[in-house]
Amino acid sequence: MGFKQQTFQDVTITGLNTERSHAAADGLVRIYFQLSGSPPLGWAYIFTSVWQTVQYPLKRQAGMEGGEIWIECLPEEVAHHHIDQLKRTVEAINMKYRDKAIQSGLETSRQAGLNAEIRTKLQDLSRNLYPEAEAAEKNIPAPTFWSRNPFKLLKRLFSSG
Repeated sequence: MGFKQQTFQDVTITGLNTERSHAAADGLVRIYFQLSGSPPLGWAYIFTSVWQTVQYPLKRQAGMEGGEIWIECLPEEVAHHHIDQLKRTVEAINMKYRDKAIQSGLETSRQAGLNAEIRTKLQDLSRNLYPEAEAAEKNIPAPTFWSRNPFKLLKRLFSSG
């Protein structure tokens, strides 16, 4: 059963969610930004790690919640200080996510190849060590020697005659 991987579509900031935005501590406002679509699994984690590395004057706390990005700041700071940084961060996250998805796909493909190679080697080993098992699987009578106790055969050979 195959798994079809969906193509990643870049996530972008498309607007403000004025209904969800609300007052926060110290006179700041938690402002929510709507995104172009639901971020895929792992995207929010990358947002958090990338945002921690972003440095600029007046940088504020930001995060992801319910499929939206938020930042706690004064509303008048958004246009001049934060929106461009948030957009650049989202672009960086899209690039990192795409790279991770490609890397993951390559790793999955490489692992599948290794597993197939190992299975082939183990099947060969099994055929060599247990020919009677292979014969039983194919409903072929096992060779007489393997189907009997070899010590009984040797005993019969030496005891007769």
